[in-house]
Amino acid sequence: SMLQSLNDVIESVSFSENKLGGLASSALISYFTQGVPTIGGQLERSGEDVRMSTYTDKNLWLPTDIQYALGRASARIPGWDYQQTPYIDAWGRREDTGGLLLRMANNFLNPAYTSNSEVTPVDEEIQRLYDATGDAGIVPDRPERHVTVNGERVDLSAEEYGQYAAERGQERFSLLESLFHDPVYQALSDTDKSSVIADVYTYTDAVAKSHITDYEPDGWVRTALESGIDPQTYLLFRAVTSGLTADVGEDGRAISGSKKEKVLDAIDEMDVSRSVKDELYYAAGYAESGIREAPWR
Repeated sequence: SMLQSLNDVIESVSFSENKLGGLASSALISYFTQGVPTIGGQLERSGEDVRMSTYTDKNLWLPTDIQYALGRASARIPGWDYQQTPYIDAWGRREDTGGLLLRMANNFLNPAYTSNSEVTPVDEEIQRLYDATGDAGIVPDRPERHVTVNGERVDLSAEEYGQYAAERGQERFSLLESLFHDPVYQALSDTDKSSVIADVYTYTDAVAKSHITDYEPDGWVRTALESGIDPQTYLLFRAVTSGLTADVGEDGRAISGSKKEKVLDAIDEMDVSRSVKDELYYAAGYAESGIREAPWR
């Protein structure tokens, strides 16, 4: 219990902007909750079928360090849940803690912390690419508890964060799972594959953020949304035209010069329907240019 109390103090201070104040408040709350028997926390955790975590909300009047300390205290008192929310991983999933008997065995008999780590083909491909390229940007991460909208920071409530983290992570996983099976993706170099994954992260973050705030996607993400093309196809379009485009303007159609021939060839080779090719053909700027008639027409 001494080591757990020390861990709680360290974690509480890490959430505080005023480190000395965070230390004092955490110590005070620990003092008043030290009488709560260990069995209280064991019963509380045994009653939860998913892993829970303490959410600190900067929109509340209480300082974040006190919120965290109170949340940790409530996790040891059955029936009281202060700022307790389900833990959501980088893929937007909640962590199942198993059936009641397993939870009780882990909390009352097992001195160690246990969790189930499911390694999917998506995880394996990302690990392979990371080993090959060293690009840490393709490693999935959990979102921050704030977002930027029109240059200003917006702190998220626990409910907003839960929606944002779940939608962002689940859509990332779903898109990558489909992309990794696509022959166009499989034909790319490892460097271009990493770029596609980075684009997936940018796209899903922008869309999820727009669903919880007034944020409006811009740049190529906006062009992708307005094009009517499914995200997977548009992302692959960006991949096959990588390095062929000039600076893209607000309309997303600034591919010019001899590069257009190469872009058209890339579209032609994509394993998609004629209607989708026509959409890509238009998105690349051919509809106005009349550079040549698309070979599939």
